Amino acid sequence: MSTRQQPTADSARVAGPPGPASVRVACRVHGGLVEYDGYSNDAWLPGVPTC
Repeated sequence: MSTRQQPTADSARVAGPPGPASVRVACRVHGGLVEYDGYSNDAWLPGVPTC
């Protein structure tokens, strides 16, 4: 997991938890389209409210 300047995979990484970590997510932002393992989406946290 990475915190980035903008909601895109190409944006500069500004932070991330060290090693294995649990994180609490308060809200999500729709960003660039990501395709992985046959799925595509612009926000990957179902059930988390939009900021």
